[in-house]
Amino acid sequence: MRRTTLAMAFVLAALGGLIAAAPASAATTGTLCGQVMAFTAPTAIADGSITVDGTTEVIDSSAFGAIEASTLTVLNAVATADATTCVEITADVDGNIVDLAVAAQAEICGTATLDTTTGLYSVGGVELPTAVLTGDADLMAALDLAVRAGADVCAAVTIDTTSGLIATVGVDATVTLCGSVTLDAEGNATIDGVVVDADLLDANAAALLALAVSANGTACVAVDAVSSGGTTTVAVNVTIEVCAEVTAVTDSTITLGDVTFAFAGAADAGIEIGDEVCVAAGTAPGEGPTITEVTTATGATPGADGGGVPLPDTALDAPVNGMAIGTLLLVAAGIGASAIRRAGIGLR
Repeated sequence: MRRTTLAMAFVLAALGGLIAAAPASAATTGTLCGQVMAFTAPTAIADGSITVDGTTEVIDSSAFGAIEASTLTVLNAVATADATTCVEITADVDGNIVDLAVAAQAEICGTATLDTTTGLYSVGGVELPTAVLTGDADLMAALDLAVRAGADVCAAVTIDTTSGLIATVGVDATVTLCGSVTLDAEGNATIDGVVVDADLLDANAAALLALAVSANGTACVAVDAVSSGGTTTVAVNVTIEVCAEVTAVTDSTITLGDVTFAFAGAADAGIEIGDEVCVAAGTAPGEGPTITEVTTATGATPGADGGGVPLPDTALDAPVNGMAIGTLLLVAAGIGASAIRRAGIGLR
């Protein structure tokens, strides 16, 4: 009985040791990216292991001889440096790794975050090397915006298979923000509580946002970042809903505040300087401000249905490209328009 008790104690102690060890999981065939915290190469008679982001995967002894010697050398070096890399894994039905190699490239998707203590950016929990990011200002700006918005992005990484370290990082991300707008002295815009840096906004986008601020309107900003060939391109589309005073009008344009919109036949529609016009408008990269909808104009002759203004020909409007959020909802309905005309005031 004593021998049985001792044997049981030995088993419990062994189990306790396993429980105290690093958490293990069943590996799946595919690409694994993360910080390599430990690596033990398999031998002909013993399993090895690799620990990535705190989770340990078993490398079956059958992988001995299948894994290239150069891969073993690289992974030992990466683990010693606690560096981030990506590996291609082949796993058996039990979830044990039977072959692996350093991946030449990989895509990492997930929420963008920033550790303010270390200054390290992460995507989907995988840390990105700062030294690789800092050479691309647009990439950093896009990541900063994604972090502020808590947005999901996809990062395309290439790995130097000789060192095992990430060599390049690119992003594919779209961040869309809608709501009230404020602008600070440097031109940085805050939409729905998220700051969009001024250097992401071209002159047309900045002008539309300034109009939305002055007219107490609302805006949507869509920021699209795409990396190619080591260069990141950031495109910004802005759409707004405002009711603002007409400061100038011609047969081909309307000026609201300080922003002039191409709008054929505006004067013929009965719109005059001093009228308050409610519009939905937008701009896309490389295009001028465009009115996409006119809903009301105080002082103008109502349409045949008794509400709003007969829409003039908008053939001069610049086309909105595929990035555009699309035509916004009408700013005011017919009942609201009548109330505005009676009161002689605009929506605020």
